[in-house]
Amino acid sequence: MSDAVLGYCGLYCGACGIYQAARSGTPKLDDSGNALICDGCNGERCTSWCTDCAIKSCARKKGFRVCGECPENPCTALRDFMHDPKYPYHLDVQDNMKMFASDGLSIMAQRVMGRYTCPACGILYDWFSNTCASCGGPLGKRTED
Repeated sequence: MSDAVLGYCGLYCGACGIYQAARSGTPKLDDSGNALICDGCNGERCTSWCTDCAIKSCARKKGFRVCGECPENPCTALRDFMHDPKYPYHLDVQDNMKMFASDGLSIMAQRVMGRYTCPACGILYDWFSNTCASCGGPLGKRTED
């Protein structure tokens, strides 16, 4: 797995619908009809909201790859991000940072990717899915492994 799909905040960008759509060859379109292409938070191409992310800017400015390296973790910005009711998957960040602290980036990446892999067919799914788009199976509660 590419390091690009791990956000500075600890999110797994591989579960983003925009990221997945671009990888499938049928990118989502913005309001102007332009293709939304994103390589992940740490990739070369990002959506505007990820490019302009204050959390990402702060981590880069301080020289950290993930917020879990920062002694101020979790800061106010990350706490606000985690508890935004519009995005319940942001709550994953807290567990991901704990995994990073105990196991490092590569193990965290494997476990987080496993959370978003259909147990029946092995296809990645997005943050909002309850059933697998490939096999129709229930996705259920995500687990760390």
